[in-house]
Amino acid sequence: MRRPVARAFAIVCCAAPMVAVTLAAQGAERDQQCVAELLEEVEGMTAEEAAQEPCFQLANALESRVSAPATLQMMLERTPPRDFQSRAMGNAGTAGAPSQAEAVPSVQPLALAGGSLAAVGSEGGTDAIAAFTINPAILFGAQDDAHAAELTRLLDLTVLAPVNDLDRDEDGKIDYWGLRARINVTGPGAGKHLRQAVTAFAQRVQRSAIVAASLDTVLRETPNFEKCVAAFRADSVFPETVTAGCGRRLEIAPDPGTLERFRAALAQARDSADAYYLGVDLRLDQGDPTLGATPTAAGTTLFAGLAYGRKILSPELGQPTFGLRARLGVQHVSLDDVTLSESDRNNTAIDGAVAFDFTYPYQFQPLRLAAGLEFRAGDPPVADREKDFRTNFLQARLSLDVPITAANSLSISFAGPLTGEEKPILTINGNWQLLLSGLSALGRAEEAAAGR
Repeated sequence: MRRPVARAFAIVCCAAPMVAVTLAAQGAERDQQCVAELLEEVEGMTAEEAAQEPCFQLANALESRVSAPATLQMMLERTPPRDFQSRAMGNAGTAGAPSQAEAVPSVQPLALAGGSLAAVGSEGGTDAIAAFTINPAILFGAQDDAHAAELTRLLDLTVLAPVNDLDRDEDGKIDYWGLRARINVTGPGAGKHLRQAVTAFAQRVQRSAIVAASLDTVLRETPNFEKCVAAFRADSVFPETVTAGCGRRLEIAPDPGTLERFRAALAQARDSADAYYLGVDLRLDQGDPTLGATPTAAGTTLFAGLAYGRKILSPELGQPTFGLRARLGVQHVSLDDVTLSESDRNNTAIDGAVAFDFTYPYQFQPLRLAAGLEFRAGDPPVADREKDFRTNFLQARLSLDVPITAANSLSISFAGPLTGEEKPILTINGNWQLLLSGLSALGRAEEAAAGR
């Protein structure tokens, strides 16, 4: 047993100098490559100057091309997608329905999906109405969390219907159901603003020494030196292109202080981006929206309007805000009443609303109190049929939305007539919504690895 061990030891002793010579030769060759690239990169540098730690000097020269995207990538990998999700969105889209949960609903959509179950007390009695909302844009997929911030702010769709007494008149049809579409025209722009804000933050972060040190390691170890340097000189440099070109990943150690400042800057940019909206409110109602109080009001209702909202933000995060919401549109009603002639069944009216709200931030969802006025004006084709066509009225609206958890809230809404033939309505809604992931990309990867 001793003889083979002695032979192996002798082989190692003989081979060690050869390995050292080979590595030294490879290091010298790489230094020469770095000198050549450095002389091309830095105008006016002499060969003697370039010969002093050439790969590290080249790393410093290329650092400015890499620092911002690499730092941004590092921070995004450690930031949960939920940090990009809007805090300004309302509840499921129930605008104009008996189960309307807010004084003037926003058109800022839910990020993924949500819903509500409402108890409605009205002239027609007590009813329960369920609503389900989905954001179709996010189903097409997002390139990254910043891109998802644009998709989730565009639009959502809602379907709603009573869950009790679906067929009061026993004609085999659901007495009432509705569809809603909320399109936030400024949503993608807000998401783009958010993306630009986080990129600008990464550009302001001074991490040049850390990036240069990591870059020096990549330049020395890459098996494809020319391709690697070309990747750094491209117009757009991202960690993925570095990995593809160099065969090595650019590793940047996370700085907890930088990450904390990044998430704070992200929150500030998110609230600023969502501080106002301008969008389109579309609705379709089929059946009796009075839920039996006025059976002759059954028919088809179409609404299209513009919606606007604005918040006055505090310079500091986590402070109460005040805001304005408004809506103006046109509503067309076509009654099913066969006792009326075809021309007397249709009416078009101007519909509008304005409300002021107060919000107090609490974890993910804010506590929101709002008060406003709602009106509709348009003389019906038949006298004294305002109640059937639901027109020519002015009413006050009050609402209170109280968060229970990050994804659930309870809202109370009251509508009281000031003029016209409308009757008071009291609504209590239990609201829920799906949230984007609270784990960062690295956190999700670690969780997936642990589950294997």
